Amino acid sequence: MHSKKGLNHVDWAISLSVFLLFIAWFFFFLRPVSLSTENFDAYIDVAFDSFREKIFMDVYKIPVAVFSGFNSNDFVIHFPNSLRIPEKSFSELPYYFDENYFFIKSDVEEGANFFQIISSDEYYNYSGNPLNFGGEYFYDSKISAELSNGFLNKIETQNPSFTLSRFSFHINGIDSESLGENNSYSNNFAVVYERKSSFFSAKTYFFEGFSGFFNSFDSLNSANYEGIIRFRVSKPDYFIGRDFNSTIFCVNINTSKFYVSKNSRYFSLESDKEFGVEFCPAGENLDIEIVFYFDSPVIFRYFFGDFRYPEFSYSFGVPERVSGISFNKTQELSKKSYSELKSEIGFLPGMEFSAKIYDDETVFFTKSGTKNAFSNVFSKEKNAVLIDKFGNFGLVKFNIGVWR
Repeated sequence: MHSKKGLNHVDWAISLSVFLLFIAWFFFFLRPVSLSTENFDAYIDVAFDSFREKIFMDVYKIPVAVFSGFNSNDFVIHFPNSLRIPEKSFSELPYYFDENYFFIKSDVEEGANFFQIISSDEYYNYSGNPLNFGGEYFYDSKISAELSNGFLNKIETQNPSFTLSRFSFHINGIDSESLGENNSYSNNFAVVYERKSSFFSAKTYFFEGFSGFFNSFDSLNSANYEGIIRFRVSKPDYFIGRDFNSTIFCVNINTSKFYVSKNSRYFSLESDKEFGVEFCPAGENLDIEIVFYFDSPVIFRYFFGDFRYPEFSYSFGVPERVSGISFNKTQELSKKSYSELKSEIGFLPGMEFSAKIYDDETVFFTKSGTKNAFSNVFSKEKNAVLIDKFGNFGLVKFNIGVWR
């Protein structure tokens, strides 16, 4: 009896041992794999760096001062794009720019006028009125133009009333209409007609509400070219201080600007380089021929107004850089699913994460994987700056958590 009873005790002990061993193995396999503090820091740093590539950006603010010698509404200021302002840029004023020039429309006052050029890697749109233009015409309340193959034929203006016609353009003695291809561009503030070949570019710029236009020429291979512009001014009264009606012979001068007047109103033409110009009476009209040379960009401004020359100068201030989390990029990232975002970030297999950008009032971005009862979450939180594409900013917190 005693031996059998002893065997029962042995069986009970063995069963209890097996049960406890099973329980121990059960919890061993179910327990979360712990991360060392060193691994935890490394994973979170990787997550911060990955998000930085996705949502951080720089905004550059370039202050510009324009010193004007006149008062004018809706005047277009131009200056060389010497800063090589990138494609994605903005001004609080209507603007247009290309690789060579920047144009901004402003109500300028005599004296100092200030504004900013802003750029980032986001797009900016000018929400002006749709412009009335086509391949062979441009029409605005102040000016209308007829074109052919990307070049001017005729200009008519209102208040003051001028007509410029019979335009022709030659490069090295060749009619430019037979060279290259023509294109046009618009951003709801400007319309640009371009004639471009492998060795030169010629552009005509029109702007919303501006009583004038621009021509620019550029050598694309650094060779020196001769350019000729010809046109006719209808029924002028004076030119460069001379009485048109008493002028019989052609007049030749070298200059960087000239004017023609009619009924005490003015048409002026100015360039950033000196050129030769010939004025020849043709009945009651005045024929004008401009000869210039260029191996780099050159621009001509045609302006119609109450004064002879709209004089101004400009200077750039020191660019300011604002860096931070892009609000727009966080909104775009919010549209992605957690699995898509995890794949794009390249997070390690078996690892999960959470990310949250917020302030005391608003959650701007949040994304998280699934946690379970055994998830051991490690997290870090950093102070950050949330910015928009105009450089406006606010302070936020950026929290990253990781777990298996």
